[in-house]
Amino acid sequence: MNAYWAKLKFSGSMQAPEQVESDSSVFEKLLANPQAIGYTSERPAVNSGIKVVLEINE
Repeated sequence: MNAYWAKLKFSGSMQAPEQVESDSSVFEKLLANPQAIGYTSERPAVNSGIKVVLEINE
């Protein structure tokens, strides 16, 4: 995966997605930017303003 993103980065085609340290950081980023998307291992609070579009239960 790193080789794939390195190829795209150096070709100028794309940038790798931003990585954050915790699920709460993802929620903060999603609330700050309404056009952002992300994935977490936790479900957001019910009335947090974050929409869940896919949930995978394993």
